[in-house]
Amino acid sequence: MILQQLLSYSTASFFGIDGDIATLWIDFFSTVFFAGTVAVLVWESILQRKEIEVDEYSELRQHHHDLITLQIENPDTLEIYNSVKLPAKYNNIKYHKIVLEPPEKQLFQSYLAEFDLYERVWLLKEEKGKISEYEWICWAIYLERMSHHWMFRYSFNQTRTIFDDGFMDYVKEKIIDRQDRNEDARASLEEDAKVQYMKEYKKELIFSDEVELIPKRDNKEPT
Repeated sequence: MILQQLLSYSTASFFGIDGDIATLWIDFFSTVFFAGTVAVLVWESILQRKEIEVDEYSELRQHHHDLITLQIENPDTLEIYNSVKLPAKYNNIKYHKIVLEPPEKQLFQSYLAEFDLYERVWLLKEEKGKISEYEWICWAIYLERMSHHWMFRYSFNQTRTIFDDGFMDYVKEKIIDRQDRNEDARASLEEDAKVQYMKEYKKELIFSDEVELIPKRDNKEPT
């Protein structure tokens, strides 16, 4: 207040204008300066958020890359993509009483890493809004591909309370429960994706898994 009065007096004296008018001009420029400062701070905050978002995507890609590298270096972990039933030795044993053998422990760790990755994708959708529902379903379709090994359900039970409830509820409802009803979970997820794609992009999504293994030009008989 004292500073403002001094500025008003100095301005009035220097420019030879009324003190009240000088005060109004000082208030005006103070307001403009304050608004400009706030605008700069907001813009810097936006830039920082964008940098954080880029970092989140980069970390997610790096995490995915690390998993792929791990599988390449440890081919046994690729078994998670196979359809393997619960071994007979574990029949009638509660999952929490099963004592895993070393190779099975490795598979369990692989699923743990996969769940961790997919939970991060889920949270980017749910909490950050950085990926769309359609994009998430496409990730879920890939997760379904590794759900046919008995270790998938074992790992789900063991980590049910570790990962995000919404994520685990989705996995159970859209993959496990559908399988228990003898549904084709993957086909159902693809239908979910088509519906969501239509909502988001207003056009039809067509899934196609099959391409010719031999290019058509190579199938032509020599002339």
